[in-house]
Amino acid sequence: MKGKPLVEPLFKRIKRPKQLFGVLAVCCLFCVHVFFGGYMYQDNAAPGAATKDVRAESSRQEDYLTCDRYLEEFLGNRELPDVLLGQATMACGNKPMYDTTARIGWDGFKWEKAYQWEARTQRIFAHLITEETTYVGFGEWIGPTIIFAAKRAKKLYAMEPDPAAFDSLCKNVAANRKLGYDKKIEIQRRCVSTSKEHIRMSGIGGGGSALLVDDLDKHERIFQEKNLVHPSFDVPCNTLDSFLTEHSLLQTEKLFIKIDTEGAEKFIVPTLVPLVQKLKLDTLIFYISFHGRFTNMAEDPKVQHDVLQLAAQFRNAAFFPDRESQKGSFITGKEVTAEMITGSGDLVLTNLPFPTTFEECP
Repeated sequence: MKGKPLVEPLFKRIKRPKQLFGVLAVCCLFCVHVFFGGYMYQDNAAPGAATKDVRAESSRQEDYLTCDRYLEEFLGNRELPDVLLGQATMACGNKPMYDTTARIGWDGFKWEKAYQWEARTQRIFAHLITEETTYVGFGEWIGPTIIFAAKRAKKLYAMEPDPAAFDSLCKNVAANRKLGYDKKIEIQRRCVSTSKEHIRMSGIGGGGSALLVDDLDKHERIFQEKNLVHPSFDVPCNTLDSFLTEHSLLQTEKLFIKIDTEGAEKFIVPTLVPLVQKLKLDTLIFYISFHGRFTNMAEDPKVQHDVLQLAAQFRNAAFFPDRESQKGSFITGKEVTAEMITGSGDLVLTNLPFPTTFEECP
């Protein structure tokens, strides 16, 4: 005698409308996974880890990866469905979108409360960046500063070496396609250095920040205390002079250059001394973040001299000793001291007039 089949046809098992609805829901979720699965492929990747796709792509064509190429195979020309988007709340009434699947970032940062994150930096941007500004940022992390700047600047360029941060940065910029940010912002996975070279770097704890591998041993204690992992990866780099030349930016009016490179400013900033002679000093703005715990600039008088020589070429300077300080020192470039640049803090340099305070939005 024949027994019952081990697996009955699905439709014979559906006896109630609720069951039918459940089956259809599962089918729909499966389709969404297949359709957007490639786009969300890295959500469960180890924090800070590079994927084979990223490494393979960065070795071809220009020797560095751009967001356009990175997202093309996942998104094409499609806009992200609204279900994947969230709305950020930033300072000065800025409310861009972000991709909820792009989860790389420090635990303390939340897009919904992004106005609390480096609020002073956002207000400085609001004061100094206009529709005539070309913005160039190095170390753009997952995108809050460049996305904030995109509301005002006419054109923006970004470099981010960490592959995990680069993934989130590309997705968050793509989330603002309806605002045209993907057309205004050009993002490259590479870094600024003292020469054209490939540098080995390491990601910090999945936060999407990159350090030079040479610095890892010196700061191993910091990693151990905070239980941070630091997978390493290869990054193509070039000089800032070459980058600006490549993009025809040397004689650009109102050029805003932001350098936030987790300690690499020790090597980058001294190269700016001869470079500024090629730039339009009257409308140039530098925003430089110093990371004292990742550098030994206090023991390097040559670097100190070069940085102070750079600062002396600007009439106006503002120094803030940490990311949360609201009141800074408004001084001239010649009044910038070695104590300021060898610790941690942000330095703004320009020959443009400063407002009397950055404590309020313009």
